[in-house]
Amino acid sequence: MIEDVPAFGIIAECVREHALRDPQHVALRQDDRALTYGELDRLMDRIASALQRDRVRRGEAIAICAGTSIEYAAIFLGALRAGVAVAPLPPDATAASVAGMIEDCDARVLFLDGAAAQALASFRDRLPARRVAIDGGGDGLTFDRWVAPADARAEPVAITPDMPFNIIYSSGTTGTPKGIVQPHAMRWAHVRRSMAWDYGRDCVTLLATPLYSNTTLVAFFPAIAAGGTVVTMAKFDAAVYVALVHACARRTRCSCRCNIGASWRSPTSSTMTLVPSGSSSAPARRSRRRRRRTSSRAGRGGWSSSTA
Repeated sequence: MIEDVPAFGIIAECVREHALRDPQHVALRQDDRALTYGELDRLMDRIASALQRDRVRRGEAIAICAGTSIEYAAIFLGALRAGVAVAPLPPDATAASVAGMIEDCDARVLFLDGAAAQALASFRDRLPARRVAIDGGGDGLTFDRWVAPADARAEPVAITPDMPFNIIYSSGTTGTPKGIVQPHAMRWAHVRRSMAWDYGRDCVTLLATPLYSNTTLVAFFPAIAAGGTVVTMAKFDAAVYVALVHACARRTRCSCRCNIGASWRSPTSSTMTLVPSGSSSAPARRSRRRRRRTSSRAGRGGWSSSTA
Protein backbone atom coordinates (compact mmCIF):
# COMPACT_ATOMS: atom_id res chain seq x y z
CA MET A 1 0.00 0.00 0.00
CA ILE A 2 1.19 3.51 -0.81
CA GLU A 3 0.49 4.55 2.80
CA ASP A 4 3.25 2.16 3.91
CA VAL A 5 5.90 3.88 1.78
CA PRO A 6 7.64 6.95 3.26
CA ALA A 7 7.03 10.32 1.64
CA PHE A 8 10.65 10.37 0.53
CA GLY A 9 13.32 7.72 0.29
CA ILE A 10 16.65 7.10 -1.45
CA ILE A 11 16.60 4.43 -4.12
CA ALA A 12 20.33 3.67 -3.84
CA GLU A 13 19.89 2.96 -0.14
CA CYS A 14 16.98 0.63 -0.86
CA VAL A 15 19.51 -1.57 -2.66
CA ARG A 16 21.66 -1.67 0.48
CA GLU A 17 18.67 -2.66 2.61
CA HIS A 18 17.80 -5.50 0.22
CA ALA A 19 21.45 -6.59 0.17
CA LEU A 20 21.50 -6.85 3.94
CA ARG A 21 18.18 -8.71 4.13
CA ASP A 22 18.41 -10.96 1.10
CA PRO A 23 21.90 -10.78 -0.47
CA GLN A 24 21.43 -13.83 -2.74
CA HIS A 25 18.22 -12.62 -4.36
CA VAL A 26 18.78 -11.73 -8.03
CA ALA A 27 18.55 -8.01 -8.75
CA LEU A 28 19.59 -7.87 -12.42
CA ARG A 29 19.55 -10.47 -15.15
CA GLN A 30 20.50 -10.23 -18.82
CA ASP A 31 20.97 -13.21 -21.10
CA ASP A 32 22.98 -15.78 -19.10
CA ARG A 33 24.35 -13.26 -16.57
CA ALA A 34 22.87 -12.29 -13.22
CA LEU A 35 23.81 -10.00 -10.34
CA THR A 36 22.43 -10.52 -6.83
CA TYR A 37 21.53 -7.67 -4.49
CA GLY A 38 24.64 -8.38 -2.46
CA GLU A 39 26.82 -8.17 -5.56
CA LEU A 40 25.00 -5.10 -6.87
CA ASP A 41 25.40 -3.26 -3.56
CA ARG A 42 29.15 -3.93 -3.50
CA LEU A 43 29.55 -2.88 -7.14
CA MET A 44 27.60 0.32 -6.51
CA ASP A 45 29.98 1.15 -3.66
CA ARG A 46 32.96 0.56 -5.94
CA ILE A 47 31.48 2.81 -8.62
CA ALA A 48 30.54 5.56 -6.16
CA SER A 49 34.01 5.34 -4.59
CA ALA A 50 35.68 5.63 -8.01
CA LEU A 51 33.63 8.74 -8.83
CA GLN A 52 34.61 10.28 -5.50
CA ARG A 53 38.24 9.35 -6.17
CA ASP A 54 37.93 11.18 -9.52
CA ARG A 55 36.54 14.22 -7.63
CA VAL A 56 33.10 14.09 -9.16
CA ARG A 57 31.17 16.11 -6.61
CA ARG A 58 27.66 15.85 -5.27
CA GLY A 59 25.22 17.40 -7.76
CA GLU A 60 27.57 17.14 -10.74
CA ALA A 61 26.82 14.86 -13.68
CA ILE A 62 28.14 11.85 -15.55
CA ALA A 63 26.90 10.61 -18.93
CA ILE A 64 26.30 7.09 -20.20
CA CYS A 65 26.05 6.39 -23.93
CA ALA A 66 25.82 2.66 -24.50
CA GLY A 67 23.52 -0.26 -25.08
CA THR A 68 21.65 -1.77 -22.15
CA SER A 69 23.76 -4.00 -19.91
CA ILE A 70 24.12 -5.02 -16.28
CA GLU A 71 27.10 -2.66 -16.01
CA TYR A 72 24.99 0.22 -17.36
CA ALA A 73 22.38 -0.33 -14.64
CA ALA A 74 25.03 -0.63 -11.93
CA ILE A 75 26.81 2.56 -13.06
CA PHE A 76 23.51 4.47 -12.95
CA LEU A 77 22.78 3.25 -9.41
CA GLY A 78 26.36 3.69 -8.22
CA ALA A 79 26.42 7.29 -9.39
CA LEU A 80 23.21 7.95 -7.48
CA ARG A 81 24.86 6.61 -4.32
CA ALA A 82 27.59 9.22 -4.80
CA GLY A 83 24.99 11.97 -5.16
CA VAL A 84 25.87 12.36 -8.84
CA ALA A 85 23.24 13.00 -11.53
CA VAL A 86 23.16 10.68 -14.53
CA ALA A 87 22.57 11.71 -18.14
CA PRO A 88 21.61 8.55 -20.06
CA LEU A 89 22.15 9.40 -23.72
CA PRO A 90 20.68 7.73 -26.83
CA PRO A 91 23.49 5.97 -28.71
CA ASP A 92 21.41 5.97 -31.89
CA ALA A 93 21.34 9.77 -32.06
CA THR A 94 23.76 11.54 -34.37
CA ALA A 95 27.30 11.93 -33.06
CA ALA A 96 26.98 15.71 -33.16
CA SER A 97 23.78 15.58 -31.14
CA VAL A 98 25.28 13.26 -28.50
CA ALA A 99 28.39 15.44 -28.26
CA GLY A 100 26.17 18.47 -27.69
CA MET A 101 24.34 16.67 -24.87
CA ILE A 102 27.63 15.70 -23.21
CA GLU A 103 28.81 19.30 -23.35
CA ASP A 104 25.48 20.66 -22.16
CA CYS A 105 25.34 18.52 -19.00
CA ASP A 106 29.04 19.11 -18.21
CA ALA A 107 29.58 15.37 -17.76
CA ARG A 108 32.66 14.75 -15.63
CA VAL A 109 32.95 11.10 -16.70
CA LEU A 110 31.64 9.59 -19.92
CA PHE A 111 30.79 5.88 -19.97
CA LEU A 112 30.75 4.39 -23.49
CA ASP A 113 30.55 1.06 -25.23
CA GLY A 114 32.63 0.32 -28.30
CA ALA A 115 29.98 1.39 -30.81
CA ALA A 116 29.40 4.76 -29.14
CA ALA A 117 33.12 5.38 -28.79
CA GLN A 118 33.61 4.78 -32.49
CA ALA A 119 30.71 7.07 -33.41
CA LEU A 120 32.10 9.88 -31.22
CA ALA A 121 35.74 9.46 -32.29
CA SER A 122 35.78 12.66 -34.34
CA PHE A 123 34.55 14.66 -31.32
CA ARG A 124 37.18 13.38 -28.91
CA ASP A 125 39.10 16.66 -28.65
CA ARG A 126 35.88 18.56 -28.03
CA LEU A 127 34.86 16.38 -25.07
CA PRO A 128 37.18 16.71 -22.05
CA ALA A 129 35.25 14.24 -19.85
CA ARG A 130 37.18 11.20 -18.68
CA ARG A 131 36.19 8.16 -20.74
CA VAL A 132 35.43 4.72 -19.41
CA ALA A 133 34.82 1.79 -21.75
CA ILE A 134 31.91 -0.20 -20.32
CA ASP A 135 32.48 -3.21 -22.57
CA GLY A 136 36.23 -2.85 -22.97
CA GLY A 137 35.83 -1.49 -26.50
CA GLY A 138 36.88 1.91 -27.77
CA ASP A 139 39.26 4.26 -26.00
CA GLY A 140 39.66 5.23 -22.36
CA LEU A 141 40.09 3.01 -19.34
CA THR A 142 38.20 -0.24 -19.30
CA PHE A 143 35.48 -0.41 -16.68
CA ASP A 144 37.34 -3.12 -14.76
CA ARG A 145 40.45 -0.94 -14.51
CA TRP A 146 38.52 2.22 -13.66
CA VAL A 147 36.25 0.92 -10.91
CA ALA A 148 37.55 1.06 -7.32
CA PRO A 149 38.91 -2.10 -5.61
CA ALA A 150 36.57 -4.76 -4.31
CA ASP A 151 36.86 -3.60 -0.70
CA ALA A 152 36.18 0.08 -1.50
CA ARG A 153 33.39 1.84 0.37
CA ALA A 154 31.95 5.14 -0.77
CA GLU A 155 31.84 8.12 1.56
CA PRO A 156 28.25 8.82 2.68
CA VAL A 157 26.52 11.60 0.77
CA ALA A 158 23.44 13.51 1.94
CA ILE A 159 20.64 13.16 -0.63
CA THR A 160 17.84 15.73 -0.58
CA PRO A 161 14.54 15.59 -2.52
CA ASP A 162 15.41 18.52 -4.79
CA MET A 163 18.79 17.15 -5.87
CA PRO A 164 19.12 16.20 -9.56
CA PHE A 165 18.62 12.47 -10.07
CA ASN A 166 18.96 12.26 -13.83
CA ILE A 167 18.92 14.40 -16.96
CA ILE A 168 16.75 13.13 -19.80
CA TYR A 169 17.26 14.75 -23.19
CA SER A 170 14.42 15.44 -25.59
CA SER A 171 14.60 13.89 -29.05
CA GLY A 172 15.64 17.10 -30.77
CA THR A 173 13.25 16.59 -33.67
CA THR A 174 12.16 20.23 -33.50
CA GLY A 175 15.49 21.73 -32.52
CA THR A 176 18.43 21.27 -30.17
CA PRO A 177 17.77 18.48 -27.62
CA LYS A 178 16.85 19.93 -24.25
CA GLY A 179 17.94 18.47 -20.93
CA ILE A 180 15.10 17.72 -18.51
CA VAL A 181 16.32 17.57 -14.92
CA GLN A 182 14.34 15.12 -12.83
CA PRO A 183 14.97 15.28 -9.06
CA HIS A 184 15.08 12.51 -6.50
CA ALA A 185 11.63 13.55 -5.27
CA MET A 186 10.06 12.74 -8.62
CA ARG A 187 11.72 9.34 -8.96
CA TRP A 188 10.62 8.47 -5.43
CA ALA A 189 7.07 9.49 -6.38
CA HIS A 190 7.26 6.80 -9.05
CA VAL A 191 8.25 4.27 -6.38
CA ARG A 192 5.28 5.26 -4.21
CA ARG A 193 2.88 5.12 -7.14
CA SER A 194 4.16 1.67 -8.11
CA MET A 195 2.74 0.20 -4.91
CA ALA A 196 -0.64 0.15 -6.65
CA TRP A 197 0.80 -2.47 -9.00
CA ASP A 198 2.18 -4.76 -6.28
CA TYR A 199 5.88 -4.34 -7.01
CA GLY A 200 7.86 -6.38 -4.52
CA ARG A 201 10.50 -9.05 -3.97
CA ASP A 202 8.62 -11.67 -5.98
CA CYS A 203 8.00 -9.38 -8.94
CA VAL A 204 10.02 -9.94 -12.12
CA THR A 205 10.15 -6.84 -14.33
CA LEU A 206 11.09 -7.36 -17.97
CA LEU A 207 12.49 -4.27 -19.68
CA ALA A 208 12.49 -4.42 -23.46
CA THR A 209 13.30 -0.75 -24.02
CA PRO A 210 16.69 0.94 -23.46
CA LEU A 211 17.80 2.43 -20.16
CA TYR A 212 18.14 5.91 -21.62
CA SER A 213 14.36 6.02 -22.07
CA ASN A 214 12.31 7.66 -19.34
CA THR A 215 9.56 5.09 -19.92
CA THR A 216 12.05 2.34 -19.05
CA LEU A 217 13.27 4.13 -15.93
CA VAL A 218 9.69 4.56 -14.67
CA ALA A 219 9.54 0.76 -14.37
CA PHE A 220 13.20 0.08 -13.53
CA PHE A 221 13.57 2.13 -10.35
CA PRO A 222 10.36 1.00 -8.61
CA ALA A 223 11.30 -2.63 -9.31
CA ILE A 224 14.77 -2.17 -7.79
CA ALA A 225 13.50 -0.10 -4.86
CA ALA A 226 11.01 -2.87 -4.05
CA GLY A 227 13.69 -5.59 -4.14
CA GLY A 228 12.41 -7.36 -7.23
CA THR A 229 14.30 -8.85 -10.17
CA VAL A 230 14.83 -6.79 -13.33
CA VAL A 231 15.42 -8.64 -16.60
CA THR A 232 16.89 -6.47 -19.35
CA MET A 233 17.35 -6.96 -23.07
CA ALA A 234 20.39 -5.66 -24.93
CA LYS A 235 18.20 -5.16 -27.99
CA PHE A 236 14.51 -5.70 -28.59
CA ASP A 237 13.50 -8.81 -30.50
CA ALA A 238 9.82 -9.76 -30.48
CA ALA A 239 10.34 -13.53 -30.41
CA VAL A 240 12.97 -13.28 -27.66
CA TYR A 241 10.69 -10.94 -25.70
CA VAL A 242 7.77 -13.38 -25.76
CA ALA A 243 10.07 -16.24 -24.74
CA LEU A 244 11.40 -14.18 -21.84
CA VAL A 245 7.90 -13.35 -20.65
CA HIS A 246 7.01 -17.04 -20.46
CA ALA A 247 10.37 -17.92 -18.89
CA CYS A 248 9.96 -15.25 -16.20
CA ALA A 249 6.42 -16.42 -15.45
CA ARG A 250 7.51 -20.07 -15.14
CA ARG A 251 10.58 -19.41 -13.00
CA THR A 252 8.73 -18.54 -9.80
CA ARG A 253 5.19 -17.95 -8.58
CA CYS A 254 5.37 -14.24 -9.01
CA SER A 255 4.02 -11.23 -10.80
CA CYS A 256 5.70 -10.48 -14.09
CA ARG A 257 5.82 -6.85 -15.18
CA CYS A 258 6.66 -6.02 -18.77
CA ASN A 259 7.36 -2.39 -19.49
CA ILE A 260 5.48 -2.40 -22.77
CA GLY A 261 2.30 -3.18 -20.90
CA ALA A 262 1.53 -6.80 -20.06
CA SER A 263 1.40 -8.10 -16.52
CA TRP A 264 0.90 -11.70 -15.49
CA ARG A 265 -0.26 -12.08 -11.89
CA SER A 266 1.06 -15.64 -11.58
CA PRO A 267 2.26 -18.45 -13.87
CA THR A 268 -1.02 -20.31 -13.30
CA SER A 269 -3.25 -17.39 -14.20
CA SER A 270 -4.74 -17.05 -17.66
CA THR A 271 -5.63 -13.42 -17.03
CA MET A 272 -3.51 -10.67 -18.47
CA THR A 273 -3.89 -7.14 -17.17
CA LEU A 274 -2.44 -4.00 -18.67
CA VAL A 275 -0.09 -1.94 -16.53
CA PRO A 276 0.27 1.73 -17.49
CA SER A 277 3.83 2.39 -18.57
CA GLY A 278 4.93 5.99 -18.77
CA SER A 279 5.53 9.12 -16.81
CA SER A 280 4.27 9.91 -13.37
CA SER A 281 1.91 12.78 -12.76
CA ALA A 282 4.14 13.96 -9.91
CA PRO A 283 5.75 17.30 -10.82
CA ALA A 284 9.50 17.62 -10.93
CA ARG A 285 11.00 20.18 -8.63
CA ARG A 286 13.11 22.97 -10.00
CA SER A 287 16.60 22.24 -8.73
CA ARG A 288 19.23 24.83 -7.97
CA ARG A 289 21.41 23.06 -10.54
CA ARG A 290 18.83 23.61 -13.28
CA ARG A 291 18.40 27.28 -12.39
CA ARG A 292 22.15 27.73 -12.58
CA ARG A 293 22.41 25.86 -15.88
CA THR A 294 19.52 27.72 -17.50
CA SER A 295 21.06 31.10 -16.86
CA SER A 296 24.51 30.00 -18.05
CA ARG A 297 23.35 28.21 -21.20
CA ALA A 298 20.74 30.61 -22.56
CA GLY A 299 20.09 29.98 -26.24
CA ARG A 300 21.79 26.57 -26.31
CA GLY A 301 19.07 24.08 -25.58
CA GLY A 302 19.61 24.42 -21.85
CA TRP A 303 17.40 22.76 -19.29
CA SER A 304 13.67 22.57 -18.96
CA SER A 305 11.47 21.50 -16.10
CA SER A 306 9.72 18.13 -16.16
CA THR A 307 6.12 17.38 -15.39
CA ALA A 308 6.78 13.69 -15.94
